[in-house]
Amino acid sequence: MKILVPFRIGRDLENLTEEEWRRIARGEMDLNYLQKQLNPSDEAALEQALLLRDALNGCGEITGLYLGSDPIDGIARNLYAVGLKEIVQLPAPPDLDPASAARWVEKFWLEQGPFDLILMGCTEYPFDFGVTQTLLAERLGIPLVSHGRWAQPAGAKLQVEYEDDLFLHTATVSLPAVLSMDAAAHPYLRISTLREKMAVKNRTVEKPPFTAVPAENPEFTPEHIYRVDNTKSCAMFKGTAEECAAWLMEQVESAMGGK
Repeated sequence: MKILVPFRIGRDLENLTEEEWRRIARGEMDLNYLQKQLNPSDEAALEQALLLRDALNGCGEITGLYLGSDPIDGIARNLYAVGLKEIVQLPAPPDLDPASAARWVEKFWLEQGPFDLILMGCTEYPFDFGVTQTLLAERLGIPLVSHGRWAQPAGAKLQVEYEDDLFLHTATVSLPAVLSMDAAAHPYLRISTLREKMAVKNRTVEKPPFTAVPAENPEFTPEHIYRVDNTKSCAMFKGTAEECAAWLMEQVESAMGGK
């Protein structure tokens, strides 16, 4: 199985004080001194790729794709140490919007692929909740499963657990496909050993010749993309415990389509 994992790099904002957040809001603080880290949901996608490779007894090949121009040598060596076969950096601009990011990944897929699976984080730093992977799947014409929690091989297909506002679901998906991870069962990237790090100390990021993707593509217009209505409501019910339980089950079955 050939797996592609696009990822972004952000700044570690977790340990900032309340006063530092105020200074950021006033534009008085430079964030460049903060340590760089993997986008958290991309970290979950990378770990899921490694779990799939493990389930295939090491037969999977994982390619990491970084869109950006910042140096990532330290992060790349750690990714090599945990088992990625290749890490490619494309010099995308720092303010890459979701539609443009989808075009960059699509172009890489067409030139260097195909891949069996694209694994992505559901939220891209510092914005974009699920937009890039939606546009990417539509451009490639392959299935998309969002809000994935875990995945495992199922013959020539992939078994995936994902969630919506109400329930967890399990589905078997034909490949190739796009899977975005959210609330993953394994959200953190495994830690490499010193021996593993020493074995890849001379590995570097691949920077192949790559023609930049135009900022706009008037020939592409996404279809059937809309915001889901997630309006919540509250209902008051009076009755015995048995009557309340029966009413609640009716609501659950109705939400599941009568199943």
